[in-house]
Amino acid sequence: MKRFILPALVMTLVMMLALTACGGNDTADEQPQEQEQEQPQEQDTQEEPEQEQEEPEEEIEITAGNPIAPADSEIVGYWSWDAISAFEYVFNADGTGTRGIQPDLDEFDWRVYDNNFLVMEFQLIDETWTYQVFGDILIFTSRPDNFEFTYTRLSESGAGGTDNDEAEPQAASPMRGSWDGDVYTNTHLGLTFTLPDGWEAMSDADMAAMMGLAVAIVEDAGGYIPDDVDAFIDMVAMNPLTGDSIQILFERQLFAMTPAEYITLAAEGMEAMGITVDTSIAGTTPIGNADWHAMATEMDLGIATAYGRQYISMGGGFTRSIVITYMEGGITPAQILAQFN
Repeated sequence: MKRFILPALVMTLVMMLALTACGGNDTADEQPQEQEQEQPQEQDTQEEPEQEQEEPEEEIEITAGNPIAPADSEIVGYWSWDAISAFEYVFNADGTGTRGIQPDLDEFDWRVYDNNFLVMEFQLIDETWTYQVFGDILIFTSRPDNFEFTYTRLSESGAGGTDNDEAEPQAASPMRGSWDGDVYTNTHLGLTFTLPDGWEAMSDADMAAMMGLAVAIVEDAGGYIPDDVDAFIDMVAMNPLTGDSIQILFERQLFAMTPAEYITLAAEGMEAMGITVDTSIAGTTPIGNADWHAMATEMDLGIATAYGRQYISMGGGFTRSIVITYMEGGITPAQILAQFN
């Protein structure tokens, strides 16, 4: 299940900008000596913690009640962790599920019992939990250590589906844009973009490498986003001398989300990576046939500061992103936006 939750801006910054070298730890050689001096003292007290840890082991003996068919369980659905909303659980009605932050998800099988006892079977380990559901709030308690985690329901369907697929049929995939010389045109978005002086458009082969797709998939898309691809970079253009760039990304919507909610989710993921995010940009920016919500980013690279501006709109079952990255003292977002029709 490969899909992007973090916006393409993160990938763009990593790809376009050189990584700075990390300094070594000058005190690494001293640590073993400190550990040797402290070790005798630790050995004298090791028995006490072992006795304390034996007490909660009794809770492993919680007796599972009568089994409940997964399809009848109230935990079936798509859940987001309150502490880090990008961390998700999906419990499918067939007893399968996934857990983690996109795109790195762990698969598991699960079963529940009528006394709110949950067992999740991963490839290498099994986990036991108890749970409580209050409307769209799910509280997990790990066993035997009694750590508590709270989740909010995003959808009552598993696999990230919508609650009512019949009410809103899936729209046709957005039509890809195309280049004619220095001009990019996307009729689905109702826009054209003219390359600034000194800029170059990225080839389909290079974009395929960015997305981890075969070149043939990108070249043979027939003007549409392939149905089995959840995130598709439609165009990338950049100034090879300065690293300033723009890209347009389509990300398939797996559940209903507004642009503001998407921006909040993206900001949390970016801030966790040390990127400064400003989500307070008011109003919308008209580009093509849509109004786009914006967020700004700033990343200190040590030798320079990299800036970003991402514009978000929803349509056709996709989140559409226009991602601009630029270096300090270079081209501005307003100058790049002026290249659109």
